[in-house]
Amino acid sequence: MEQRLIRKVLQIDGMTCTGCEMRIENALKKLEGVVEVKAAFINSNVYITFNENIIRLEQIIQAIEKLDYKVRNKPGTAFVTKTNVKEEAGDKMPISRLLGIGIILLALFVIIGNTGSNFIPEINQSMGYGILFLVGLLTSLHY
Repeated sequence: MEQRLIRKVLQIDGMTCTGCEMRIENALKKLEGVVEVKAAFINSNVYITFNENIIRLEQIIQAIEKLDYKVRNKPGTAFVTKTNVKEEAGDKMPISRLLGIGIILLALFVIIGNTGSNFIPEINQSMGYGILFLVGLLTSLHY
């Protein structure tokens, strides 16, 4: 019999901490037919890969609701069906977002460098020890 692996994202109400993540992950990993589980409380999602021939989505939802969490997107939502599910990196940031952050940081660096803003004062003989200490602190913060 061919394995029919389903990758599904469930939205969960009531997941507020990493303890909730672990509780859901541990409960679902005990179910026969569940291949992979990753819970993320930050966006209230549970990413689950399961074998449709062994376990149904309704059974997974019941297991989550037994833990006093509410599943927002019940059956009928979109899912991906794959015969062989490859390891997917769901936590990676899109390249466009990384590129945008890089451009913003580069622009800030150029603006600060060209406006004459120098946060480190020039050291001369008339400086007191307090100012020298402050200069030492500021120079330890390189950019």
